[in-house]
Amino acid sequence: MINYIPVKRRNPVDASVKYYAQNHPDPLVTTRELIGEIVAETTVTEADALAVVSAYVESMQVHLINGNSCKIEGLGIFSVTLGSEGTETAEEFKSSMINGVRLRFRADSRLKYELSLDNPEISFKNLMENV
Repeated sequence: MINYIPVKRRNPVDASVKYYAQNHPDPLVTTRELIGEIVAETTVTEADALAVVSAYVESMQVHLINGNSCKIEGLGIFSVTLGSEGTETAEEFKSSMINGVRLRFRADSRLKYELSLDNPEISFKNLMENV
């Protein structure tokens, strides 16, 4: 179930004020909590699970910093995109014209479905109801 709260926002098209759903991911799930779930579901120890997850994260960071994309099966692809000024020709372009680096995530098709309205199992709860 996805918890949400209605939040007042200004509509950018006509400047009217309306309420829109905003995800309310509280509480934040920490790495330690995820490790605890992994330990409960498998035969690995907490120390081993933490070591593997830490090494995985460090390895992904190295690859992303080197411009590689990283795919986590069932989750998605993390990649780096660049923002820059434009030039008329490729020869005119210099790396000093790069003005931004962003981390991008593209969800795996299965995860996209699980989070879509096409999934009959998805549900929502308004945290402001019955308050």
